Amino acid sequence: MTPKLKAILDGIGYSTSCRYNRSLFFLGWEPNERGEKLFIDKTDARESSEALMNLVAALNDLPDHVTECIERQSKRPEDWDNSRDPLRDVLVAILTVSHWAEEEKMQHWTGPGASRRLGAEDIAKKLAEIYVLGKASMPTNGADADGNPSGVFPNTVQAVFDHLGMKHCNFRRPCAKAIKALKKDDSAEFKRLLKMRRLKDPRMSLFTGKIQI
Repeated sequence: MTPKLKAILDGIGYSTSCRYNRSLFFLGWEPNERGEKLFIDKTDARESSEALMNLVAALNDLPDHVTECIERQSKRPEDWDNSRDPLRDVLVAILTVSHWAEEEKMQHWTGPGASRRLGAEDIAKKLAEIYVLGKASMPTNGADADGNPSGVFPNTVQAVFDHLGMKHCNFRRPCAKAIKALKKDDSAEFKRLLKMRRLKDPRMSLFTGKIQI
């Protein structure tokens, strides 16, 4: 994570949120233009899925003696000792990702109309989680008279989009969807995140997020 991006995220309490959700730190979470998706848009989904299918087909067409040669070359001494087959692991991984790709393409990247900015929505959702863990409050979504973001959360979301070069992504819809997800089912997700804080700091109220003196 670049120092500039970390500074942007620290504006919504990223460093604090890592104390309550260590996966944000240890798993190296970092926003990217795809969000939680494999693909950016319909074109990427179509071309990448096709490339994966071609790769699977090409591997299946390899002569047995060539596959055996690749298998031998891929093994380290410890693999021979442990009867491990790294080539098989790679092939299983390729097949698994190809299935994921096809499922995602069918679920999100087919049908008429332009591609939605799903990566932007995923980023805003994760930033909303960081905001709640970092600041123990519900984020808000606002804009000034000129349509520019107004408030800490929307400004941060737009700043992340700009930092990642996502020039055509606007903060309003992603922020609205992220906040709606927090408030769904009587704010179940918001309360879950506050509970994560509460478990680390027993002075904090589960319902208000305020420190009890």
